[in-house]
Amino acid sequence: MLAKATATGMVVLAREALLLWPRESDRDSHADLWPVFTVVLDDDDLARTTCGGMFTSWVERDHRAVVLLDGVCRWSVLAEDEPLLGLLIEATAPVPAALSVVLPARSLRSELRRLACGPTVGITTARVARSLSPGVDTRRALRSMVLARSAPAPRLAALAEELAS
Repeated sequence: MLAKATATGMVVLAREALLLWPRESDRDSHADLWPVFTVVLDDDDLARTTCGGMFTSWVERDHRAVVLLDGVCRWSVLAEDEPLLGLLIEATAPVPAALSVVLPARSLRSELRRLACGPTVGITTARVARSLSPGVDTRRALRSMVLARSAPAPRLAALAEELAS
């Protein structure tokens, strides 16, 4: 567990990160959102953040609508030795929200180029992620997270090149 106060709120350590693609039969569903890079956060850590209750209520609701934040996510490289990534999520709607996430890049090495291009990011809690079974339909999966667009990250692209050589 890592939840640390910063000037913009709390920094939360991601439990895991997944790159999601729809099944072939669901490829047309929300086509502009794919792939979705999903970050799974600890429920207790998220509850300690300023806007954590809001994120939790969005992902634990009854899955009637996809929540796409009006804002942007920014990727950063926090450390290069053992690559550590930062993700800052800032939104103005549906309500103002800000969240900083830290995640190790070790398991994401093969996806760093894709992350650098600015994919859709999904945020969900460990409890919700555990409730999703393999083969879950696309709509249910998208409704089980809060979505945001991420900006291209040139420093992340450079890190991907460095690690590839």
